[in-house]
Amino acid sequence: MKREPVQIETERLLLRHFTPLDQDDLLAILGDEETMRFSERAFSREQTNHFLLDFCVKRQNAFAAESRETGHVIGYLLFHETDPEIYEIGWFFNRQVWGNGYAWESASALLMHAFSTLHAHKVIAETTDNARSGKLMRRLGMTLEGVQRRQVRDQGGNWVDLYLYGIFPREVKSFSHANTQKKRNGGIDMKFQEFFSLVKGRMADVDVSNIHENVAFQFDITGEEAGTFYVELKNGKLSVEPYEYYDRDAKITCSADTLIKIATGKLDPVAAFTFRKIKVEGKLEKALLLKQLLK
Repeated sequence: MKREPVQIETERLLLRHFTPLDQDDLLAILGDEETMRFSERAFSREQTNHFLLDFCVKRQNAFAAESRETGHVIGYLLFHETDPEIYEIGWFFNRQVWGNGYAWESASALLMHAFSTLHAHKVIAETTDNARSGKLMRRLGMTLEGVQRRQVRDQGGNWVDLYLYGIFPREVKSFSHANTQKKRNGGIDMKFQEFFSLVKGRMADVDVSNIHENVAFQFDITGEEAGTFYVELKNGKLSVEPYEYYDRDAKITCSADTLIKIATGKLDPVAAFTFRKIKVEGKLEKALLLKQLLK
């Protein structure tokens, strides 16, 4: 049975039902071998067209993530009811836009839609890629509920584990704060946006070649510039994005003024912690790397 059209707007995306005109954009996603590495083999054009018309358009079991900037579909979002009041979620994004937070942004919006509009009892997800997809599921607030050992075959024919995640309405707090940063027009509060742009621009030129460990921080900024962003250093690559980070080493709470003083060398981070200018929750030894990342 065909349902009423649904459109969900986020800061950068329009989540909508697929149409037959989305074939080329969907092929760019599902036809990419690296994107599909932990799933089925890359789709051909014929497979993509059949999947689009039947599963996506006719049965409406997925959403298209359309870039509001370009008008192109950059993501495929599995979203359907598997049992009464229980929904399954999943995602594939065009490899060219990986690392920009689109999966988190769209999945957060779908979880809010599931619980606030559809009054879902639970949302579930599964993956064989617990290092990457599982990490995002945990950031979304989902809980690892079980592991089916050697449950499915990978593309090489090897039996691999299947990781099962779930989330209930009361557990959406992991991204609820990020939504309070939105104005009614869908944009991030300008004072926070200006501050975040300043921090991200400064960190873009940081030399991290002498840091040989992976770290992830979440910053909760208080005061007029209130908002949340994360800093992750992984495999020598530094990422700074305006979202919460569920699987973090430490959460750092401070004012924008305090963080700027640390970044400009006017305040030592150890002194800031000692005199309670910043609050650190988590691994303090990891938080000490903040001095190197902000210098």
